[in-house]
Amino acid sequence: AIDNATTTEAVTTAKNNAIDAVNAVKTKAQKALDNAKTSAVNANPTAAPTAVPTEAPEKPLPKTGDNANPALWLILTLLALSFAAFLLRSVIRKENR
Repeated sequence: AIDNATTTEAVTTAKNNAIDAVNAVKTKAQKALDNAKTSAVNANPTAAPTAVPTEAPEKPLPKTGDNANPALWLILTLLALSFAAFLLRSVIRKENR
């Protein structure tokens, strides 16, 4: 319907119809779910509720003995690259004189 729409009004109408259809399906699904829950409770009201599985707790990371600070290594790398760029610039300037 929206593919054949030629005006903005037609597109808006098609969009609203699609939204209404989705909402109707959601309503039917919710009613079916509610009916199923009611039927299950009425079928065996004394049954214990089923446990819902939960996620396993995250295991702690193993100790590696590596206590290096990554920020320190990053700063040292940046300093070394800056110095290398400075030396390269100096060499190029000397060659151009």
